[in-house]
Amino acid sequence: MSVNERTGSFSVESQALHSDLPLSPEFLEEWNDYGYKIEFYGRDPRVLLFGQSHYRPGHVRSQLDFMHYFVKPECVLYEDVRAWTFDPRFGIWYPQPGRKFSEIDQIRTHLDFEEEFMSLGIEIIGCDLTNAECVEIGKKLCQVFPEEYDYDETMNQIRKMTRPSYGTGFEGSYLPLNEHQLATDGFIERFRDGHMVKMIARYQKKSRRPIVVILGADHTRRIIQNGALRRRRIGYAYVDQYHV
Repeated sequence: MSVNERTGSFSVESQALHSDLPLSPEFLEEWNDYGYKIEFYGRDPRVLLFGQSHYRPGHVRSQLDFMHYFVKPECVLYEDVRAWTFDPRFGIWYPQPGRKFSEIDQIRTHLDFEEEFMSLGIEIIGCDLTNAECVEIGKKLCQVFPEEYDYDETMNQIRKMTRPSYGTGFEGSYLPLNEHQLATDGFIERFRDGHMVKMIARYQKKSRRPIVVILGADHTRRIIQNGALRRRRIGYAYVDQYHV
């Protein structure tokens, strides 16, 4: 293998490109200049799971290098584009059918190095819940845990009970959750993790080549620690891009 001094990109022998074989520890070792911690599970790993820190362009570039120069995946599942899919045959993004979208969800998040991702010539598939879907789950939480959650019909907004410190003499009150607060609420994140695991299982099952999954570090940590992929007997290579 050689490295392009100007771009820092890898160049390997042609037989390593676009491999239909399971993910190779040797490929990952050759690629891993950052010294990421990599965990393998299963004898036939077909899922490469990146647990990334958001807004770290160098780490995104390393993901692209692996897909360009080592193993071209069947598809990329990407948290950040939620319920949108890129179709490389026509070069367009489209909302996934059967999903719920709010006005906010209609604005697709643009990826770092988006043109480079699109140039891979493979599907890029959003694998997260939309804001509208999080609100629907929040409404159900209001019914199951009315002492903790409340739904404001006028504002179409989920509110959560916030209690003061002990001994203040004040009762708690419901405070509205903005989009980010709702998506990162502990209960909602469990549903988001579950949706991501289902998407991984769905695409891993029908893919001939390995698939790449790019999620935030907290999602990957929970998914790996709770054994969600192992219970489904899905072999994986987990690249921790957070603890570097």
